[in-house]
Amino acid sequence: MTQEDTFAFIIHPIQIKKDVARKFPILGKILPEPVINYASRFFPPLYISEITGIQSQDTGKAVRGWFLAVPYTPPTMMAL
Repeated sequence: MTQEDTFAFIIHPIQIKKDVARKFPILGKILPEPVINYASRFFPPLYISEITGIQSQDTGKAVRGWFLAVPYTPPTMMAL
């Protein structure tokens, strides 16, 4: 049995006010960016999807991965 290679692709907000405004238009307009950065710490990461059926061109091994959504902004992640 061959071992699979694995990976995770992390989706996160980049332009936090714009990203929040897409989902919550009023909050995106009234909340300042520091408040959004602070509040993002209290939301858990979300499992979005598992990716299977991929084969590495380099090694020939099966590759399996996951899409994860993380509500942390870049400054919040850099501070971890």
